[in-house]
Amino acid sequence: PAGVPDNGGLTLKGESNPTINVSLGATNSVQIRVNATGGLIRTTGSYPLVFETGQTEAIRIDTSQRLLVGTTTEGEASADNLTIADSGNCGITIRSGTSNESNIFFSDGTSGSAEYMGAVQYKHASNSFEFHTNATAALEINSDQEVLPQSHLRLKDSKALYLGNSNDFTLWHDATDSRIRYNH
Repeated sequence: PAGVPDNGGLTLKGESNPTINVSLGATNSVQIRVNATGGLIRTTGSYPLVFETGQTEAIRIDTSQRLLVGTTTEGEASADNLTIADSGNCGITIRSGTSNESNIFFSDGTSGSAEYMGAVQYKHASNSFEFHTNATAALEINSDQEVLPQSHLRLKDSKALYLGNSNDFTLWHDATDSRIRYNH
């Protein structure tokens, strides 16, 4: 029959934005469409787009354009654009080449250093973590688990830095005094 390719699939051709529309009533529908700039899958009206596997919801894009994986409940309001949930262990894997970097960038703009004002970088070539603030490396943890500040290490008032397994060496500072204690 016309529109059915040899492999049994469905082909829809048109000159202008061919669309497959599946509707429930006048306002609730799902559309699959192709146009000059690409393809899209969308809902019409104020309804989420839900993907299921094994008849169980796996991914939801809600009407606020939040991506929810393994849940129908968004995260805390200041960090709810992507929520991943599981009833057991849960996580994200970022995999890159053995001599490359895996990155998470914190951006407040769309060009220049504004695209990476803050960053967490794992450098696979040296097996080290690097933390960036203000678009500059601030702290590195190398493959020997040594913590290497890229600048001065400062203690806020009334704070202490303890070193050694039994706090053998202590640096302490408040608004008027600084102390060093060594226990041997």
